Amino acid sequence: MSIPFFGLVAVMICEKFFKRKIFSARDWRAVWIFGVVASLVLYPSALGLTHIDTYSLGWAPHGLVAAVAVITIVLLWKKNRFGVLLLLALGAFAFQLQASTNLWGYLIDPIYGVLSISIVLRMMIQKPWSTF
Repeated sequence: MSIPFFGLVAVMICEKFFKRKIFSARDWRAVWIFGVVASLVLYPSALGLTHIDTYSLGWAPHGLVAAVAVITIVLLWKKNRFGVLLLLALGAFAFQLQASTNLWGYLIDPIYGVLSISIVLRMMIQKPWSTF
């Protein structure tokens, strides 16, 4: 399970248990959009649909770490709480807290990816002309 998805499950449980909003609608949009983008970058190559091996970017992740760090900084600067989960993922990767040594394993997992894609598609169908 990726760190952001684990954090999202924890946020959902806390929001239900304490009946208090932790993530705003804007935070949740960032969650789902990140999940979609990460999935569309990683999984087509993992399924053999492209000739580019994006999974290998996670083994020598300097560029990927830089990209995620920039996204994290922008989210935190805009006071988007999803940035905290990405910061935790980068920290966990730096200390190799999971069995995987590939950065992708810390950022995205298939359940988070499928859930993100389905939620964003539903949002697009319900409000096709609105901006995320």
